[in-house]
Amino acid sequence: MITDKEIQKLINAELKEANEKFPLFNSLHEGQSVLKEEIDETGDEFEDIKDLYRDLWTATKENNLRFALEISDIIQNKAEHLIKESIQVAAMAEKIILSEKKKTDLKSTFIIPEPEDGKQAVYAVDFDGTLCTNEWPEIGLPNIELIENLKALREKGHRVILWTCRDEQRIAEAVGWCKYFGLEFDGVNEPMERMLEAFGGDHSRKIFADYYIDDRNVPGTFAKRI
Repeated sequence: MITDKEIQKLINAELKEANEKFPLFNSLHEGQSVLKEEIDETGDEFEDIKDLYRDLWTATKENNLRFALEISDIIQNKAEHLIKESIQVAAMAEKIILSEKKKTDLKSTFIIPEPEDGKQAVYAVDFDGTLCTNEWPEIGLPNIELIENLKALREKGHRVILWTCRDEQRIAEAVGWCKYFGLEFDGVNEPMERMLEAFGGDHSRKIFADYYIDDRNVPGTFAKRI
């Protein structure tokens, strides 16, 4: 039997492909229109299957084996198309959610600075409560604005490290989730190689970064005593 996880994987793949071709919906009305189109196509496939089943029942009553097998083959193909259409319905429904969340309560509250001298910088970013809403141990809703900002920083040559308390499988889930939204990392819970070389040692428990992005940050400065 196909598991819910396997179905969600198919939905995620469909949504990823759709997002690569088209941006998130600009309005709820746009999303509703696209979803209706997908639902109508799904309904058409289902109605075709019901009509074909009536033909199959007629062939069965008449003991017409050849016709019954032909109809069964068509039903199988129609059912496969129905599954594909249903996945598209689920993906577009999820896209509506992502589109609306992007515009409402998931606006990034993080101010992301860049070095004034134009040098390459290292950013260490937390996951739960930062890249997504904190729904630990599940993954929350995405902070699209922050994700897009970090993607833009990497395109400029800066480095981004995922810095999280998640471990083992939970890290793999987080990394895969970020990759789904187009965000990849230069390191995960490990300092950059050049920093290890600069300070010596094979590993440091503290991640060096020029900037730390975390919902638990306490901002402050250090100055000489007057």
